[in-house]
Amino acid sequence: MKKFIFVLLTFGILLLVGCPTETGNGEGTKEPVSYDVKDINYDTYHSECVMDIYRSADEVRPVVMLIHGGAWITVQINGASMDAALGLDRVHMVKFKDFFLENGYHVVNIEYRRINILSPDGTKYTDMLDDVKSAVTFLNNNANYYKIDTSKIVMLGYSAGGHLAELYSYKITDSPIPVKLCIGRAGPADFSNEKFRTCSLGGFAEYPGLAAMFGLPNNITKTELENFFRCRLITNLLGIETDVTSDINKIADDPNNQNDIQEASPIYYVNANSPRTIILHGKNDPLVDYSIAESLDAKLTEYDVTHDFITLPNANHDLNMTPSELENYNSKVLQALQSL
Repeated sequence: MKKFIFVLLTFGILLLVGCPTETGNGEGTKEPVSYDVKDINYDTYHSECVMDIYRSADEVRPVVMLIHGGAWITVQINGASMDAALGLDRVHMVKFKDFFLENGYHVVNIEYRRINILSPDGTKYTDMLDDVKSAVTFLNNNANYYKIDTSKIVMLGYSAGGHLAELYSYKITDSPIPVKLCIGRAGPADFSNEKFRTCSLGGFAEYPGLAAMFGLPNNITKTELENFFRCRLITNLLGIETDVTSDINKIADDPNNQNDIQEASPIYYVNANSPRTIILHGKNDPLVDYSIAESLDAKLTEYDVTHDFITLPNANHDLNMTPSELENYNSKVLQALQSL
């Protein structure tokens, strides 16, 4: 059992873990004064749905919503969550709040329902998207109490959270507070991109005894094992029925799955009315291939959506930035905020 848990924890860490490192990523330069409210349950039907609100002043201001990454998964062992220890929860997004507080925005940092990797219960991306909307609805309904400007909201998501931020921004046309800016940091915007079938999963596939733990043949190759885990991630997220013999290419090419794949992909909802967007992506990202960001850039250009495509030539999925790259990114974000 301990080996089984270790493997699954490793799996969660490596698959779009969405935990940016501290070096070169902090937007804020000082700790601003804030009026904080923590652990607010924004959907009483789901205990997982909580948020923290950081207010830059005791007055009405617009809000930035932070959506964390972490492969869309949660790890629960004997009723205890391992998410904080593994960097799978909202804690790793707190460091991004100061920049927005300093520039006149309130900040909301949310949790949402995720796939329980040890015991999947049918939770998929549509539930997560519903949670984002519930969070926005809560802010709208309680705007007077929390002093929220309901004329606009900014969505900022990292990795799996980038996927949800982009999907919400492009798909949800009846958002209770209109999205005026979407910031996608290393977000997977297109599950139909063939590079998603071969994304790197790290060294966990070489863990001794891994195949046997999942009832797979002992002579399974590393390539076959990685294929198995890609299948597990995508089919759980999209709600596609499969089994351990499935092949990621067969799943992706199956005509019966095309609607599910496209409906989960933000890129298919881009249109002329899509909000201003900032894409931040590392050219050496082994988890969410750079070509996915290029495709989103092309689609936004096609529909003449105002956007910035910021490439980090030497960065991978953690989006480590040099001082000059960080200055450029902050400048682009500030320009976008000032234009809203």
